[in-house]
Amino acid sequence: DLLVQLVPRIIPYSFSPSCLPSPCDRSNGSHIDILTYNVECISYRNISKSEKIVAAIERCDADIIFLQETNPQWEKLLATKLNEKRYPYRYFSHPSQQLAGGSAFLSRLPLRDVSTLDLTNTVKGSVFSTLVATVTTVSPASPRQIRIANIHLRPPVNLDGTATFSTARVTGDVRDAEIREILRVHPTIDF
Repeated sequence: DLLVQLVPRIIPYSFSPSCLPSPCDRSNGSHIDILTYNVECISYRNISKSEKIVAAIERCDADIIFLQETNPQWEKLLATKLNEKRYPYRYFSHPSQQLAGGSAFLSRLPLRDVSTLDLTNTVKGSVFSTLVATVTTVSPASPRQIRIANIHLRPPVNLDGTATFSTARVTGDVRDAEIREILRVHPTIDF
């Protein structure tokens, strides 16, 4: 149907912990489970929603968690709700100009060489920073250094939060430029 092709479907973000895969067997240390989650910056204000996010993080039981749209309130909430022994290595980068611009790593594995690449300074139209770090796998047979990146590309919305039929097309160039810049600055990212 032509109408379906021309009019994008708008589906609100939703999440259910039942969508998560079962945790993998970690007994041989040969892999790392990673969860990436957009906490939608102000959802910390909604107790029900924030509790569901924390429960999803706990249920997933990932080795490393990438969070997007964090802020100081999320950092405080997670410090009280998530056991620090479970994720002893934590790094939050808070936005300097906007509430939704932060990102974070929560990790069981030590994080080294953590850096923030502020794409807003180098890519016109970009609104988020990228976090990059090095982790070492725990495989006894062959520990390995892995470069990870927590990336939140420009969403297909205007800077004021509105969207039109052309917004996705216009912002696609921004996302392409963000990826090129990330790979230019950090060409050795593994994940």
